[in-house]
Amino acid sequence: MRTRTIAAVGAAAVVLGGASAVALNNVTSESVAVTTAEPKNCEDWNITLSDGECFAAGIIRNVSLYNLQGAAQFCKWKGANPGEWSRLKGYAATETEPLNIITWMGGHIKNDIQAYFVTGAPTFTIQPNTAPNACTGKLVTPPVVTSVTPGETDVTVTVTTTP
Repeated sequence: MRTRTIAAVGAAAVVLGGASAVALNNVTSESVAVTTAEPKNCEDWNITLSDGECFAAGIIRNVSLYNLQGAAQFCKWKGANPGEWSRLKGYAATETEPLNIITWMGGHIKNDIQAYFVTGAPTFTIQPNTAPNACTGKLVTPPVVTSVTPGETDVTVTVTTTP
């Protein structure tokens, strides 16, 4: 009885081992096909980026830099450093890195723009924050990324604001 049980267990192990090897071969070949992603058109910028690059560039350009401009600290910095702000807006518009960025806030904005350009995204105009609380101290709900929709040839990032 023992011999049969051991033999049956041994035979089952051989069968399962063979099935596992076949399954692993199938998983490996299918995994490579699934992880390959083609770059797509990003926003209406007339450039091709991966989904991740498009998402990162869109968040920096359309959310982060926009939201920052409504903060009280930014408003005070901008009033005290108009030349630095002008150079940073020029950097976004030309991709020519500015000299003489010496403040913490200016360095932060410069780093945001550098990160944006590293994605491969194009030059842009920094849009001023027109939210009702911009530079007023009035608290309102910030914009929220509500969806990222990758299509076959493009990616769309939707941002929702509430008044």
